[in-house]
Amino acid sequence: ASRPGAIHVMVIVVSRGDVCDRDKTKAITQGVVTQLRSKFKGHVDIQERFFLLDCRKSQSTEMVELRDYLSELKKEKLQTVKKYPSLIQPVTKKLLPRLRSDPSTKLVKK
Repeated sequence: ASRPGAIHVMVIVVSRGDVCDRDKTKAITQGVVTQLRSKFKGHVDIQERFFLLDCRKSQSTEMVELRDYLSELKKEKLQTVKKYPSLIQPVTKKLLPRLRSDPSTKLVKK
């Protein structure tokens, strides 16, 4: 459950980048982002940047950029959460062992 007044973070990810008109899809997505910002202002922090992915290619430039972006966003948010260790501790206890056991993850050092 979220805390009252908490701002949630949203990153827009559009799939099927392999079969769409990229320029048209980016324009439509920007319109959707603008509408969402207007509707959820003050409740959801919709990130400026959005990603259009060909999800069949896990090592595409866009996919790598998304991973890097999410990693940086995570670091920023964890700095804020350090003020509330009782909120993050249960999640960290369960998540870190899973991440450490997956050799493909680069998020956590062993």
